[in-house]
Amino acid sequence: MDLNLNESEGEVTNSIPQIPSTKGKLTTSTQIKNAKKQHTGLNSKLSSNVVYIGHLPNSLTQTQFQNFFQNFGLITRLKLAKNLKTGKSKHYGFIEFKYSFSILILKKFLKNFKLLGKKLIIRVYSKAEVHNKMFWGSKRVIESGRGLSNYCRRFCKTKLMEGLINSGKLIEDETIRKRLERRNRRIERKEVKSQQKLTNAGIDYVIPVKKIKPKKI
Repeated sequence: MDLNLNESEGEVTNSIPQIPSTKGKLTTSTQIKNAKKQHTGLNSKLSSNVVYIGHLPNSLTQTQFQNFFQNFGLITRLKLAKNLKTGKSKHYGFIEFKYSFSILILKKFLKNFKLLGKKLIIRVYSKAEVHNKMFWGSKRVIESGRGLSNYCRRFCKTKLMEGLINSGKLIEDETIRKRLERRNRRIERKEVKSQQKLTNAGIDYVIPVKKIKPKKI
């Protein structure tokens, strides 16, 4: 669903998101000049150009996220946190602007701004808080379907190992073999209980034992 912010109430409609209206306020050029003046203080040396945005809707896509916030300034890096199974948003994201005064403009426009009934959370990180893993996987646009599956194969080794275990195609590794043995023991215990219930009920049937066997790939 495409999102758009209503100019009066900040509600969502079906079109590309736009920034709130500036009617009756300062012009964009004046806003930028004032922001640059405020940026020359001591705080600009301590704060970074990275912003945390919280309380985002889970239906928001990375493309919509970028299209909306690029109105406030030039973006160098952007990441919308997503669930790797569903491809939906985790309700927060990170943005790195090229210029710090873009953050002041963003905070002024979106102060107490509500999106789908929730007020957006905007927090500026200090330079000490910014690390490389914050934008891990930011270059990859993940929506859903095959793109999401390829993303998991490439970046999520744990998820890949679980998939190999479920399919029976296992790499010869001691840790994986132990995990397979534990799973087979769980299956065997369940089948023993099920077989006992059938025997108590007078049903003459033997449940076939199903075990996952490791294979070389």
